[in-house]
Formats: sequence, structure tokens, C-alpha cells
Amino acid sequence: MAVAKHLTDKQKKKIIADRAENMSIRQLAQKYKTSTTTIQRVIRSDPDFAQKVTQKKEQNAADILSHMETKKDTVNLIIDRYLTALLDEEKIEKATPSQLTTALGTLIDKFTMTAQNEQAIQKLDEMMDKIGGVI
Repeated sequence: MAVAKHLTDKQKKKIIADRAENMSIRQLAQKYKTSTTTIQRVIRSDPDFAQKVTQKKEQNAADILSHMETKKDTVNLIIDRYLTALLDEEKIEKATPSQLTTALGTLIDKFTMTAQNEQAIQKLDEMMDKIGGVI
């Protein structure tokens, strides 16, 4: 599988890096003034590309979680304000049935999910205790 000769090794490395950063094939083709087929060939020619993408996704997820942790107090404040707003009688009176059921359904889903997660974790702990006793 031949890679286009008009791209330098440096450009090919930048293409791989840009693609790992989620730049689209079409955007890459425009940026490097080449065809989408050439971009795809460059990407396929790098045996470590899949690993680079996986590492980048893991890093992005870690960065997001880290950022979210720094905003926990703000998020809790927002949640408290919205929950208080949901208790406002005037807003409840003005809301459509669809809005009310959506809000209620979302709350139930989220609280139920948390309870289900806690139950699942408790069951896993119990199973681990049993396994630990056998070994």
C-alpha cells in the first residue's frame, strides 16, 4: 500500500497526530491539500495509530474527570438550585404535562440508577466476600 509521495514524513506524522485529535478525514485532506484517499492511506500506514487513538481517548476522559472534580461544588450548587426550582409551585402550575412528566421521569431515572448502582456494588462485594472465603 503506497503512501502519496508528495507528503513529507513530517506532514505524515502531523496527519496522524491531527487524526488522533479527532480531526476528520475531510478536514485533514483540506488542511494538507490532498485527497481523502491519501489521508486514509497515511493513517493506515501507521501500525501504532489505533494505540495512539486509544491513548488519546483515555487521556481526554481523564482530563474531563479531573476537570469535573474541580467543579464539583459548582455542579452541586446548580443541582440544588434546579431542584429548588422544581419545587416552585408557580412554575409547576405553568408547566405543561409534558414538561412535568419529563422532569419527574428524569429525576426518577437518575435516582433509580444510583440505587441500582449501589445495589449492584453491594452484590459484587458480597460475591467477593464469598469468593475470598473459598480461596
